[in-house]
Amino acid sequence: MRAVQAALALAVCAGGALPMGSGSAASGSGGGRALSSTKNQTVFEAPNHHDVQDVQRGWWTVKRTLPIRYLGVTLLMTFLKLYPEHYDAFAGPGAELHGVERLPQNKPFVAKAVTCAYGMSSMFENMEDLPLVEEIAKQVGERRGKDGVTAESLEDMRDLMLHLVTHYHKKYAELFPLGIVESSTRTLNWIVDMMKKGMQRQADKKKKAAPP
Repeated sequence: MRAVQAALALAVCAGGALPMGSGSAASGSGGGRALSSTKNQTVFEAPNHHDVQDVQRGWWTVKRTLPIRYLGVTLLMTFLKLYPEHYDAFAGPGAELHGVERLPQNKPFVAKAVTCAYGMSSMFENMEDLPLVEEIAKQVGERRGKDGVTAESLEDMRDLMLHLVTHYHKKYAELFPLGIVESSTRTLNWIVDMMKKGMQRQADKKKKAAPP
Protein backbone atom coordinates (compact mmCIF):
# COMPACT_ATOMS: atom_id res chain seq x y z
CA MET A 1 0.00 0.00 0.00
CA ARG A 2 2.79 2.44 0.86
CA ALA A 3 4.49 1.74 -2.45
CA VAL A 4 1.29 2.57 -4.31
CA GLN A 5 0.85 5.76 -2.29
CA ALA A 6 4.43 6.74 -3.10
CA ALA A 7 3.77 6.14 -6.79
CA LEU A 8 0.69 8.34 -6.59
CA ALA A 9 2.70 11.10 -4.91
CA LEU A 10 5.38 10.94 -7.58
CA ALA A 11 2.82 10.90 -10.37
CA VAL A 12 1.10 14.01 -9.09
CA CYS A 13 4.14 16.01 -7.96
CA ALA A 14 6.59 15.17 -10.72
CA GLY A 15 4.86 16.62 -13.68
CA GLY A 16 2.57 19.27 -12.41
CA ALA A 17 0.69 16.64 -13.60
CA LEU A 18 -2.45 16.27 -15.54
CA PRO A 19 -2.14 13.29 -17.89
CA MET A 20 -2.91 14.64 -21.33
CA GLY A 21 -4.54 12.56 -23.99
CA SER A 22 -7.08 12.97 -26.72
CA GLY A 23 -10.15 14.61 -25.33
CA SER A 24 -8.36 15.91 -22.24
CA ALA A 25 -7.11 19.19 -23.59
CA ALA A 26 -7.23 20.88 -26.92
CA SER A 27 -3.99 22.00 -28.50
CA GLY A 28 -3.44 25.47 -29.80
CA SER A 29 -1.49 28.65 -29.28
CA GLY A 30 -3.82 29.85 -26.54
CA GLY A 31 -3.15 26.95 -24.17
CA GLY A 32 -5.09 23.86 -23.34
CA ARG A 33 -8.73 23.11 -22.67
CA ALA A 34 -11.34 21.36 -22.88
CA LEU A 35 -12.30 18.89 -20.22
CA SER A 36 -15.76 17.42 -20.01
CA SER A 37 -18.08 19.79 -18.19
CA THR A 38 -21.48 20.17 -16.54
CA LYS A 39 -21.71 23.90 -17.18
CA ASN A 40 -25.15 23.70 -18.75
CA GLN A 41 -26.65 22.11 -15.65
CA THR A 42 -28.37 24.60 -13.35
CA VAL A 43 -29.60 22.58 -10.34
CA PHE A 44 -27.28 20.46 -8.21
CA GLU A 45 -28.36 18.23 -5.35
CA ALA A 46 -26.45 18.27 -2.07
CA PRO A 47 -24.21 15.24 -1.57
CA ASN A 48 -25.76 12.31 0.26
CA HIS A 49 -24.33 10.26 3.14
CA HIS A 50 -22.46 7.87 0.85
CA ASP A 51 -21.00 10.77 -1.12
CA VAL A 52 -19.72 12.31 2.10
CA GLN A 53 -18.06 9.06 3.18
CA ASP A 54 -16.46 8.48 -0.23
CA VAL A 55 -15.14 12.02 -0.59
CA GLN A 56 -13.73 12.10 2.93
CA ARG A 57 -12.00 8.74 2.51
CA GLY A 58 -10.56 9.86 -0.82
CA TRP A 59 -9.40 13.18 0.60
CA TRP A 60 -7.74 11.51 3.59
CA THR A 61 -5.85 9.25 1.19
CA VAL A 62 -4.61 12.26 -0.76
CA LYS A 63 -3.64 14.16 2.41
CA ARG A 64 -1.66 11.18 3.72
CA THR A 65 0.14 10.96 0.40
CA LEU A 66 0.86 14.58 -0.50
CA PRO A 67 1.88 17.61 1.59
CA ILE A 68 -0.84 20.24 1.32
CA ARG A 69 1.58 22.80 -0.13
CA TYR A 70 2.62 20.55 -3.01
CA LEU A 71 -0.96 19.55 -3.64
CA GLY A 72 -2.12 23.17 -3.87
CA VAL A 73 0.77 24.35 -6.03
CA THR A 74 0.60 21.37 -8.38
CA LEU A 75 -3.16 21.64 -8.83
CA LEU A 76 -3.06 25.38 -9.50
CA MET A 77 -0.11 25.09 -11.91
CA THR A 78 -1.93 22.38 -13.85
CA PHE A 79 -5.06 24.54 -13.88
CA LEU A 80 -3.20 27.52 -15.36
CA LYS A 81 -1.52 25.34 -17.99
CA LEU A 82 -4.97 24.26 -19.14
CA TYR A 83 -6.74 27.57 -18.64
CA PRO A 84 -4.24 30.42 -19.12
CA GLU A 85 -7.07 32.93 -19.40
CA HIS A 86 -7.39 32.73 -15.60
CA TYR A 87 -3.77 33.76 -14.94
CA ASP A 88 -4.49 37.25 -13.61
CA ALA A 89 -7.05 36.10 -11.05
CA PHE A 90 -5.01 33.17 -9.74
CA ALA A 91 -1.36 34.19 -10.25
CA GLY A 92 -1.48 37.98 -10.42
CA PRO A 93 -1.14 40.41 -13.34
CA GLY A 94 1.95 39.80 -15.43
CA ALA A 95 2.77 36.38 -13.96
CA GLU A 96 2.11 34.68 -17.29
CA LEU A 97 5.08 36.52 -18.81
CA HIS A 98 7.46 34.54 -16.60
CA GLY A 99 6.01 31.12 -17.49
CA VAL A 100 4.04 28.64 -15.44
CA GLU A 101 7.14 26.64 -14.43
CA ARG A 102 8.44 29.61 -12.44
CA LEU A 103 5.28 30.00 -10.40
CA PRO A 104 6.61 27.93 -7.45
CA GLN A 105 9.12 30.77 -6.89
CA ASN A 106 6.29 33.32 -6.85
CA LYS A 107 5.39 33.66 -3.16
CA PRO A 108 1.98 35.35 -3.70
CA PHE A 109 1.06 32.49 -6.06
CA VAL A 110 2.23 29.83 -3.59
CA ALA A 111 0.31 31.54 -0.79
CA LYS A 112 -2.86 31.55 -2.89
CA ALA A 113 -2.35 27.89 -3.87
CA VAL A 114 -1.88 26.83 -0.25
CA THR A 115 -4.91 28.88 0.82
CA CYS A 116 -7.01 27.19 -1.88
CA ALA A 117 -5.83 23.74 -0.77
CA TYR A 118 -6.65 24.44 2.87
CA GLY A 119 -10.03 25.81 1.83
CA MET A 120 -10.81 22.58 0.00
CA SER A 121 -9.59 20.59 2.98
CA SER A 122 -11.81 22.48 5.42
CA MET A 123 -14.86 21.76 3.28
CA PHE A 124 -14.11 18.07 2.70
CA GLU A 125 -13.28 17.44 6.35
CA ASN A 126 -16.54 19.00 7.56
CA MET A 127 -18.88 17.32 5.08
CA GLU A 128 -20.93 15.72 7.87
CA ASP A 129 -22.25 19.24 8.55
CA LEU A 130 -23.54 20.33 5.13
CA PRO A 131 -25.03 23.66 6.33
CA LEU A 132 -21.57 24.57 7.66
CA VAL A 133 -19.87 23.57 4.40
CA GLU A 134 -22.49 25.54 2.47
CA GLU A 135 -21.58 28.68 4.44
CA ILE A 136 -17.84 28.03 4.11
CA ALA A 137 -18.26 27.66 0.34
CA LYS A 138 -20.29 30.86 0.11
CA GLN A 139 -17.71 32.80 2.12
CA VAL A 140 -14.91 31.43 -0.07
CA GLY A 141 -16.92 32.49 -3.11
CA GLU A 142 -17.30 36.00 -1.69
CA ARG A 143 -13.54 36.31 -1.13
CA ARG A 144 -12.63 34.88 -4.51
CA GLY A 145 -15.10 37.19 -6.20
CA LYS A 146 -13.27 40.15 -4.67
CA ASP A 147 -10.04 38.77 -6.16
CA GLY A 148 -11.51 38.75 -9.65
CA VAL A 149 -12.17 35.02 -9.81
CA THR A 150 -15.15 34.29 -12.07
CA ALA A 151 -17.88 31.67 -11.98
CA GLU A 152 -16.41 30.21 -15.17
CA SER A 153 -13.03 29.73 -13.52
CA LEU A 154 -14.66 27.84 -10.63
CA GLU A 155 -16.39 25.56 -13.14
CA ASP A 156 -13.10 25.02 -14.96
CA MET A 157 -11.34 24.11 -11.70
CA ARG A 158 -14.15 21.69 -10.85
CA ASP A 159 -13.81 20.03 -14.26
CA LEU A 160 -10.05 19.67 -13.77
CA MET A 161 -10.47 18.14 -10.31
CA LEU A 162 -13.05 15.66 -11.59
CA HIS A 163 -10.75 14.71 -14.46
CA LEU A 164 -7.93 14.07 -11.97
CA VAL A 165 -10.17 12.06 -9.65
CA THR A 166 -11.25 9.88 -12.58
CA HIS A 167 -7.71 9.36 -13.82
CA TYR A 168 -6.12 8.50 -10.49
CA HIS A 169 -9.03 6.31 -9.43
CA LYS A 170 -8.48 4.23 -12.56
CA LYS A 171 -4.74 4.06 -11.99
CA TYR A 172 -4.77 3.49 -8.22
CA ALA A 173 -8.18 1.96 -7.62
CA GLU A 174 -7.07 0.16 -4.47
CA LEU A 175 -6.49 3.50 -2.73
CA PHE A 176 -9.92 5.01 -3.32
CA PRO A 177 -13.57 4.12 -2.63
CA LEU A 178 -15.36 2.39 -5.49
CA GLY A 179 -17.86 5.23 -5.95
CA ILE A 180 -15.39 8.11 -5.62
CA VAL A 181 -15.96 9.50 -9.13
CA GLU A 182 -19.75 9.75 -8.82
CA SER A 183 -19.53 11.02 -5.24
CA SER A 184 -16.91 13.62 -6.16
CA THR A 185 -19.02 14.78 -9.09
CA ARG A 186 -22.07 15.42 -6.93
CA THR A 187 -20.00 16.99 -4.16
CA LEU A 188 -17.93 19.33 -6.32
CA ASN A 189 -20.94 20.37 -8.40
CA TRP A 190 -22.73 21.34 -5.20
CA ILE A 191 -19.73 23.10 -3.63
CA VAL A 192 -19.08 25.16 -6.75
CA ASP A 193 -22.77 26.05 -6.91
CA MET A 194 -22.56 27.33 -3.32
CA MET A 195 -19.39 29.28 -4.13
CA LYS A 196 -21.13 30.94 -7.06
CA LYS A 197 -23.97 31.91 -4.74
CA GLY A 198 -21.35 33.47 -2.48
CA MET A 199 -20.02 35.44 -5.43
CA GLN A 200 -23.52 36.66 -6.14
CA ARG A 201 -23.93 37.61 -2.47
CA GLN A 202 -20.77 39.70 -2.70
CA ALA A 203 -21.96 41.33 -5.92
CA ASP A 204 -25.29 42.21 -4.27
CA LYS A 205 -23.49 43.75 -1.27
CA LYS A 206 -21.29 45.80 -3.58
CA LYS A 207 -24.31 46.98 -5.54
CA LYS A 208 -26.15 48.04 -2.37
CA ALA A 209 -23.08 49.88 -1.08
CA ALA A 210 -22.58 51.80 -4.31
CA PRO A 211 -23.65 55.47 -4.24
CA PRO A 212 -26.92 56.19 -6.04
